Formats: sequence, C-alpha cells, structure tokens
Amino acid sequence: MIAGRLARLSGRGTVTSVRRVVFLPVLLAAVLTGLWWAGPGREESAGRGVGGYERLLRSCIPAEPPANAEEALATRLCLGDAFVAAYDEGGMVDMVSVLADVTATDPWLRVSCHPAAHMLTEREGFGKDELLVLLSAVERSMACDWALGHAAVSGLGMLGGESVTAGEVLERCLALSGDEPLVRSCIDGLGHFVWIMSASLEESVAACESAPADVRLSCGGGVLMQMFEPATQTEAAYGRPEAPSVIPGFCEAWRGLAREQRTVESCAHGAGYVYGLDLRDAVFEETRRGTGQPLPVDAAPVSLSAEARSRLVDAAVRGRGRCDALGADVASFCGNMLVRSIPEHLGRVDRAAMLAMCEAFPAGPVRSVCVSRSGQT
Repeated sequence: MIAGRLARLSGRGTVTSVRRVVFLPVLLAAVLTGLWWAGPGREESAGRGVGGYERLLRSCIPAEPPANAEEALATRLCLGDAFVAAYDEGGMVDMVSVLADVTATDPWLRVSCHPAAHMLTEREGFGKDELLVLLSAVERSMACDWALGHAAVSGLGMLGGESVTAGEVLERCLALSGDEPLVRSCIDGLGHFVWIMSASLEESVAACESAPADVRLSCGGGVLMQMFEPATQTEAAYGRPEAPSVIPGFCEAWRGLAREQRTVESCAHGAGYVYGLDLRDAVFEETRRGTGQPLPVDAAPVSLSAEARSRLVDAAVRGRGRCDALGADVASFCGNMLVRSIPEHLGRVDRAAMLAMCEAFPAGPVRSVCVSRSGQT
C-alpha cells in the first residue's frame, strides 16, 4: 500500500518561477554563483519599517476569538497578506525582527503564523534564486517555529530535485551551527523538503541519515509531519485517521533501509508527533466541554469531571499503545514526542487531570517529561 501511495505522489508538478529582485544585488549575485551557503544575508532597510510591520501584524488580531474554522482562516489569510506585503516591499528583515514579539501577544496570531508563512512561498510562485535569497533574510529568526525559514525550504522542495538537492539544504542547515534550535528547525525543514520534493521513502531515509546524529530525529519528524499534517496548503498524502494503520508499516520499511539506529529512532520520533495530534485534540475537546474554550489562557484552575479525566487517560493509553507497536527499542522516542503534545496549559487548568494522563506511561524518562510539563517536578 505504501509503495502504491508513493508512486501516485511522484508526479507532483513544479512551481512557476516569478522573479522579484528586492534584496541586495550583491547577495543575489552570491546566490547565482552558488555561494548561497556562505552565511546569513541582510537586505537594505526598505518597505514600511519595523513600526509599520508591527502595526500590520497587529491589524490581524481578531476582535473576538474565532468562533469557527472560517473565522480562524481569516486570521491566517491576513497574516499571509502581511508576509506578501513585506516581501514585495523588500522588508522581510524588518518583518522577522518583530514577528516573534507581536505574535506572542495573541494566541490566534501565534497558531496562525506558521501556516500563514507557508502561504507566501506557495502562492507567489518563487524560483530557486528568490527562495534562496529569502532564506538568507529569514533563516536566523526562530519566530513562529522558524516559520519563514520553513516556508523557504518547503518552497525549494516544490521546485523538485533537479533545482535543489537535499545535500544543498543540509549544507545550509549546518551553516547555522552554533545555534542548536535553528539547526534542529532547519533539519526538520529538510524532512519536509525531501518528502515534498520526492514523496519517496527511500530518499527520505537517505536524506535524514545524512544529517548529524545529534539532530537527526528532527528530520524524521519533518517527514512524517509533511505526510500527515503539512503546514503547507497542499493536501496531505495520508489522512490522520490512517496514521495507526500506516505508520507501523512505514517505520518498519524505514528501519529496513536505515544503516544506523539513530535513523530508525527518527521515524519513531516523527510518529510520536503525528500520534500526539490526536492526544492534543482530545485535551482541547475535554477542556472545551468543561470550560467553554479549548484551553482558556487566563482562566482560573478548574476541575474537569471524572468522566473527562477518564477519557483523557484513555487517549493517553491509546497513544502509548501506538508507540509501543513500533518496537521496544524506539517506543520511548515516540513517547517523548507524544507527551509533548499534551498542552502544558492543561497543568495550570487541571493539574490532576494532566498527572493522571502522565500515569498512563511507565515510570521512566517519558513519564518524567510528562510530569515536568505539568508544572510539577
């Protein structure tokens, strides 16, 4: 089944190139001569300036929390338009300098920011040169989980393997050495890149195994996220309900191609992320039932009902079982990602409920991670 699915995905089209020369000519010349990995670039001050982009971002804050998916999409589209404006005006450096602080002030901006960034490079029809220049401008910003960096790397993947190779993307990631969060985010982007570019199990394993062992887990996370829950606006290869039936076979095939155990673990790491989406949503659902909101940011502590706690524990047990099915040697790598999907805010809303979920995991590192996220050591 996996092979057939991959074959159907292999005919992905490329993106039409639309040239925009809005950055330093010297930097663009460096890109054109193949020296794009030399280090971060910086554009000249342009556009509406730092204050202007801060105001533009704040204009996207909804007056009331979105009541439905359509209203939530409106926030994302507003942010997407802001990123397009900053790019067209040559103001991406100023934009990324305020992005983290502004989005941190509003939960709806925060959750919308990453997918909105991907809209920029998907609907603007970038070519290789423009994407590499964009990456130079934004790659040192961790704002919104390295949102604009991911957007640039994913855009490169959409161009296909003939334009940019996984090795070139990896080289760019390694040039960020000295800042571990940036490197890990970029390696995660490598996983997204290789699946977008190839939809190939074999190429994904090879690309991830080429990454240094200490950051390799992030690559597997990027591959599986792109398969099941892409931040890009493209359709996922698999629906999330398929994950429990697809992932075990996929990771077993991944294991057969891997030469190193760390590579095997990277698939389990990605599996934990995907399985964790169901666990996260279970928390949202139960807290919505109990408080009227998915996780009220400023709410006083509440006590969920015994039935709600029981359902959350059942969800945690289900997730643990899915991780265990991947093999005893990798279950903890899946579990560590799984428990990180439980929103930390649950520990402030109903710590007892979160600790009950943590008890679903055997004593050891995974439970310890879970308990530490509840606010209890």
